[in-house]
Amino acid sequence: MPRGHARMTAARTVLRAACCCVTLAWLLGGCSAETPAPLRIATNNWPGYWPLYLARSAGKLDARLQELSSASEVLRAFRNHRVDVAAFTIEEFLQLLDEGNEPFIALVIDYSNGADSVIARPPYTSVAALRGRVIGTESTAMGAYVLRRTLASAGLKESDVKPVAFDSADHESAYMNGQVDAIVTFEPTRSRLLAAGGHEVFSSALMPGEVADVLVVTANTARQRAPELRKLIATWYAAADSMRTQPRAAADQLAGMTKLTHDQFEQALQGMHLVTPGENQALLHAKFGDILEQVAHTMSAAGMLTHTYSADELRARFIKLAQP
Repeated sequence: MPRGHARMTAARTVLRAACCCVTLAWLLGGCSAETPAPLRIATNNWPGYWPLYLARSAGKLDARLQELSSASEVLRAFRNHRVDVAAFTIEEFLQLLDEGNEPFIALVIDYSNGADSVIARPPYTSVAALRGRVIGTESTAMGAYVLRRTLASAGLKESDVKPVAFDSADHESAYMNGQVDAIVTFEPTRSRLLAAGGHEVFSSALMPGEVADVLVVTANTARQRAPELRKLIATWYAAADSMRTQPRAAADQLAGMTKLTHDQFEQALQGMHLVTPGENQALLHAKFGDILEQVAHTMSAAGMLTHTYSADELRARFIKLAQP
């Protein structure tokens, strides 16, 4: 056979094979190139977000979950559009809004009822005793808010103490190494520091409703990926219910993340309230706008926000995806 003819025959064979491969890929995969990537979610280590990690551990989370080292990192990821969904406090939501971003609340996750606190090293046993002392806190709206409310409870101002910024991942080491006299922190670090002999001098139990966590999205994510968000929220509720009813099993599943004993894990859960579907629906229809307005007023008065916000303006930021 002439070499030229052989080359043409070989070329036809390769072309047929390639066409067959393309056709098979199309039949098997459909329009796979247009299939969206999994939702990207960012959180830091906080009990209210643990249901997401529990769902992932059980193989029931259809999303890409990222545990970042601090709330500051979560905010940065959301600002820079590196994630589609983020979980953080209402103080941080208001900060984002005040900066000119466009965050929307898809879910009220929890209320803190003691899980955020100020832990002092012995011999300090009261907020008043911390005058002139070094207090560590995360450099976020939430850290600043709890510090201000803590100091106000004893008639102190920020100038009466020496605030030092630490990422939440460094709270425990800063306390244990004597770099601070007290630290504004939260679970699971709170339980570990109490077990190490720390004194709790203030907690979110003294400011009910003012520390809440929310699941936040952009308008584009809510519009383009609503079915996936609804599925994510349903997954969160199922995992939260499992965590409530079987806390010891959940503690075992999440031990590598929390580093808590069974008793400490249950103690951490007692310091907050996981919002139920019915509660979330009621909140997003009415009450939560008033709560946000109250917190925004406190933050504005403290110079933490440059704008004031009405309850109606804030209700316009709710996306009601979480209907039961």
